[in-house]
Amino acid sequence: MKYIYRRVPYSPNVGPALINLRDGDEVHFGRGIKGERLGGGPLPLLCNVQLAVARVLHMSGAAEVVMQLRADSDDSDTPHAYVASDYFLDILDAKLHLQSIIV
Repeated sequence: MKYIYRRVPYSPNVGPALINLRDGDEVHFGRGIKGERLGGGPLPLLCNVQLAVARVLHMSGAAEVVMQLRADSDDSDTPHAYVASDYFLDILDAKLHLQSIIV
């Protein structure tokens, strides 16, 4: 299976953050220290769905609205050092919220 890195919206630059790939570069999975444990990479169907959603959000103009809502939801004025992914933090917030309801 061959995976291609795509940036939406398109940018010829490397990135973002620690990603050293440009749009159109091939992505190789399983070459790290724990590569064998992780298997052959992500599910192609999920990668294609994510790309399709990103393209629709971008073409409709909704991507800017979503990004602004996300930026506005940060109510602190201090910079953050993100150690975990946003998805992990969303799950953590939900679990903490559910725990506070139970207590």
